[in-house]
Amino acid sequence: MEHPEKADDRVTDLADDLEAEADRLEKHGNEVEGRIDEARDEWDRKRSDTSVPGANPPTPEGTNFPDGGNPAQGEGGPVGGD
Repeated sequence: MEHPEKADDRVTDLADDLEAEADRLEKHGNEVEGRIDEARDEWDRKRSDTSVPGANPPTPEGTNFPDGGNPAQGEGGPVGGD
């Protein structure tokens, strides 16, 4: 059987490891969030640049499709709808 002091040290070490892992994950999450923000900003810039194919701002109807439809919905509305 472990001595109480050793068990306390083990719990403390495990808690420290978990805290370090939480800090690492938080830092990584912040980095990912930053990359997402950068990608969103880049897309917004490209979207407003008419020389970038397929990145034009949405039409007043809210689509970029020439016929105003949405291929994901098909001609009869949402997929599976009539």
